[in-house]
Amino acid sequence: MMEGLKHNWQIVKYNGLKIYYLPALDGGGRDFVHDYQKLVKQLFGKVDKVCEFASGCGFIGFSLLASGLCQKLCLIDVNPQAIKCCIKTIKSNGLKNVTAYVCDVFDKIPKDAKWDLVVGNPPHFNGTLKEYQRNKILIDPGWRIHKEFYKGISRFLSNKGSVLLVENFKGSSPKIWQKIINKNHLSFVKTILPKRNFLQKFKEIIRIIYSLKWQDFKNAFSFYKTRQRKIKNYKILTQMFSPHYYVWSKKNI
Repeated sequence: MMEGLKHNWQIVKYNGLKIYYLPALDGGGRDFVHDYQKLVKQLFGKVDKVCEFASGCGFIGFSLLASGLCQKLCLIDVNPQAIKCCIKTIKSNGLKNVTAYVCDVFDKIPKDAKWDLVVGNPPHFNGTLKEYQRNKILIDPGWRIHKEFYKGISRFLSNKGSVLLVENFKGSSPKIWQKIINKNHLSFVKTILPKRNFLQKFKEIIRIIYSLKWQDFKNAFSFYKTRQRKIKNYKILTQMFSPHYYVWSKKNI
């Protein structure tokens, strides 16, 4: 158990599976669980092996496992504390079909690892190294993490393997990923915009507001002031209030 944090465990359940996490390590993965369950079922059905990249506490991967949408699960994150949370979930639920690795992109992954589907909620915003050191959950400096991910993922995908990552319009454009994907032995399939009903949007907004700190509000206001002059059409306005999108790519055969 993590020293100094042993009394802070929080639990969320998916189909009876108890997922242990610490609030400080929650990078928002819970917000995308419903989307991923729906998209994986629609696009792929049930798959054998899933990897959650930049997993944090593993909300997305564990929820797919609990829903019967995969048979085996691998969790990857650069933060040792996040992987300790994953291991806590694995041991507490007696899971024999889940592995977890502390690694920078893929540097500690066994060379013979193969996955049918890779999902994940990676850092959504470009930034400086200084900003990255302050917030590794949000910042990917120079898109270094994304570039190394797409450069290396092909060798870990099965012949029909796919990648489905969630991104954010406020931090990136799908054109960025399309260019990187097509350079790295992968095929860009499409961008997917999740559908939200009013209740889902309301719950998501309330949960996000509840988790924010005062500095986050100041940063958001500053961001709005610099971006509002660039709003030219309804599409961009919509993206501001429903900012997340999914990027689907797959291995070239």
